[in-house]
Amino acid sequence: MVEEYTQEEYWKLFNNLPEELKDTIVSTHTADTVRDICDKNEIEKTRTVAEIVGDVLLGVLEPKEELTNEIEKQLDISKDKAEKVKKEIVMFILHPVKESLENLYEIKIKSPKPDLDQGKGEEEHSKIGSDRYREPIE
Repeated sequence: MVEEYTQEEYWKLFNNLPEELKDTIVSTHTADTVRDICDKNEIEKTRTVAEIVGDVLLGVLEPKEELTNEIEKQLDISKDKAEKVKKEIVMFILHPVKESLENLYEIKIKSPKPDLDQGKGEEEHSKIGSDRYREPIE
């Protein structure tokens, strides 16, 4: 659970961040991405998701299992849906500032792997990226 901070404490945390994380927090791209993630996952509490992302970027919510739990609890959604939202947050918002976050938390962050379609078999997944319509070059 995220500890409660006063506005003054949040500003102190913010002022001590590396520039890259400060820029990400105030970026319109980050806000747009949060809104897109919420729209895609039919989540109405966009502000709550933005606050959770902000807590991660400020260094008060570790971007690992704790993040999934916080999303699930604050949005009152299933564990699976919370994990999906977390993956998208990590992929689109946190991954670009991965090195700064790893230094802030003194942890290693795994890069998320995009979900593959559930209906396709293993054989079909191995063909992704190949173009069956191109003629071979000889």
